[in-house]
Amino acid sequence: MKRLKTQELLVELIKIPSESANPKQVKRAINFIIDYLKENIQDHSSLEFLEFDCKECHNLVVRPKGISKSKLTLYSHIDVVKADNIEQYTPIIKDDKIYGRGSGDMKSGTAIEIQTFIDQLNINPNSSLALMIVGDEEIGGMNGIRYLLAEKEYRTDCVYMPDSGSGLDTIITEQKGILFIKVTAKGVASHGSRPHEGKNAILKAFEVINKLYTFFEESDPTKYRSTINISQIISGKSFNSVPDSCEFTIDIRFTEISKVNQILKFLESSNDLKFETLLFDKNFHIEKENTYLQQYQKIAKSTLESDVKFKFEHGGSDGRFFQNYQIPCVITGIKKGNTHGENEWVDTEELALAESILKDFITQTLEKS
Repeated sequence: MKRLKTQELLVELIKIPSESANPKQVKRAINFIIDYLKENIQDHSSLEFLEFDCKECHNLVVRPKGISKSKLTLYSHIDVVKADNIEQYTPIIKDDKIYGRGSGDMKSGTAIEIQTFIDQLNINPNSSLALMIVGDEEIGGMNGIRYLLAEKEYRTDCVYMPDSGSGLDTIITEQKGILFIKVTAKGVASHGSRPHEGKNAILKAFEVINKLYTFFEESDPTKYRSTINISQIISGKSFNSVPDSCEFTIDIRFTEISKVNQILKFLESSNDLKFETLLFDKNFHIEKENTYLQQYQKIAKSTLESDVKFKFEHGGSDGRFFQNYQIPCVITGIKKGNTHGENEWVDTEELALAESILKDFITQTLEKS
C-alpha cells in the first residue's frame, strides 16, 4: 500500500476489528502495519521486524538492525474494546472528527507514530528509534508490554505514549494503580421461611463492603484520590433460601501503596471471609523535572502556542510497566470523546498537531543521542 495521508491511514486501521479477544484480527492489523512500513520505508531491509507472540497475544517491535536499545520508542496498542455492532468499524469523517471504534483509543496514536517513524527512517535508516505495537492493553497488558519487558528484556531510554484520556495540552505525571480483589463471604444456609436458622452471606458481604468504603474519601470526585467500586456480586441458589456464600469483586484505583496495605490488612483480619487478588499494578509517577518531559513540553507549547500543563489522570496505562524498569514515559493524548462508546471520535486538527509535535520530539531527542 502506497503512502497515505494520516487521516486515511487511521481510517484503514479503524476498519480492522482488532478487539483484544480476537487474536486473528489483532494479527491482521499488525500484518497491515508491517506491509505498510515495508512499502513506504525506502531501505526497509535495514530494519528488523520482531513479532513476539505470548498466549495468542500478538506484539510487534520494528527497529534498525544492530540497535538493541533504542534511544526512543514509539509505543501504541492496536487492540480495542469490543464494539456493540459491526457498524462501529465503518469510519465516518464529519465536523473535524473521525468516528469509529478505536479512533481515539488509540489507533490515532498508532497512525501518527507509523507516519513519523517512516519519515525518520527515510531520513536516517540507522536512527536509534523503535516502533512498538502491543495487542492486549485493553485487558491488562500481561501478554503484551509486561511480556516484552520481563521475558524479552526489552529496554529503551524513553517511551512516547499518546494514550492519555486528555488532549495535547497535557502531559500525564500521575496515574492510579489497580487492585482487583475477589472476596467470598461465608454464611450458613437455611430455608427462606426460617432465616433465623441460617446466616445470610449477603448480609455479611454488605457488612464488609460498608466497612471497606470507610477507608475512602467521599470528597470532591475530581480530586486525585484512591477510589473503590464494587463491580460484581454473585449469590444465592434459589429465591426461597438463605445463601451460605456471597462472592463480590472490588475494583480499587489507588494513589499510594498505603491504601492497598490498609485494605489487605482489614480483609485478612475479617472472619468468615476468603479473598483472592486478581490483579495488582503499581501507580504511575514521573517527576515533572524529567528531561524528556521538559523537552516535550517546550515543543508542544511552541506548536500549540498555548500552555501545556502537567496533570494527573484517574485511569491507567501501560506506562506503569515501563516504570518498573525506570524507563521514563512521555504520556500525552489527542483530543477525543466517547471512548469505548458507540460514537467514539478523535479530533482531526489535534491529530495533525500531534504528528507535528512528535516529529520535532523525535528529531530533537535523536540529535542529543
